[in-house]
Amino acid sequence: MVNGLTLELFDFQNDAVMKLLDLTTDSRSKQTIVVKSPTGSGKTIILIGFVDEYLNKVNANTAFIWLCPGKGDLEEQSRQKMRAVAPHRNTQNLFDALQNGFPPESTTFINEPV
Repeated sequence: MVNGLTLELFDFQNDAVMKLLDLTTDSRSKQTIVVKSPTGSGKTIILIGFVDEYLNKVNANTAFIWLCPGKGDLEEQSRQKMRAVAPHRNTQNLFDALQNGFPPESTTFINEPV
């Protein structure tokens, strides 16, 4: 069960977080992981839950880079969602990373133009 977020995940979201943890911590797993779900189903929340759980239970000495492909400000929307749902987590944008690097327990949100 994911704890520490300002909202409670639905069972399927919690299951997805746990599956992601299992896949990313299995040293034998070499697969690409794709999270695919309808718009509005909570993919962003699932990934925020995964980041939080990974840092809490697996390795706090980790920095995440969150790439958002396409035009617009999706990376800033994702960052704002993480600030709202996991305010205890350090978030930054590309400009912050250029100044600060990628400190442990941080998530850096970057737009990747297509």
